[in-house]
Amino acid sequence: MVSRRGLPAGLAGAIAAGAAACTGGGFGREAVAAIEAVDGVSATDLEFGSGGALQGVVRGVITIEAADRAELLAIFDHAIGALVALALDSSRQGTEIQEVTGTDGRDEVGVRDLLASSAPGERITVSMLADRY
Repeated sequence: MVSRRGLPAGLAGAIAAGAAACTGGGFGREAVAAIEAVDGVSATDLEFGSGGALQGVVRGVITIEAADRAELLAIFDHAIGALVALALDSSRQGTEIQEVTGTDGRDEVGVRDLLASSAPGERITVSMLADRY
């Protein structure tokens, strides 16, 4: 039997744990800080979640101030490099990142734009970009 006093505290703890999982907890906060520290990145709207058997999933948009597509891609490359370096340092090389995009409000680039080749629908993980950075 659960006491009435214990329920709110337990419920509050469960809600806090769920919120930390959605934002990626410490890793999510560190990743956002690392990405936003890249020159040209003006904002991030990223979601950090669990990936089943994998080590996690990062989805969302990195907003970038760029004059053209080439500059957008270059800044996005640096931002993904910051994410990849942090993930590797945190032993999260299995983290999926194929759903992260960069935009300047006119154009959009994605992680696939950084790879020489990848099949449509292929999961892209941090480890696949490790040699790039």
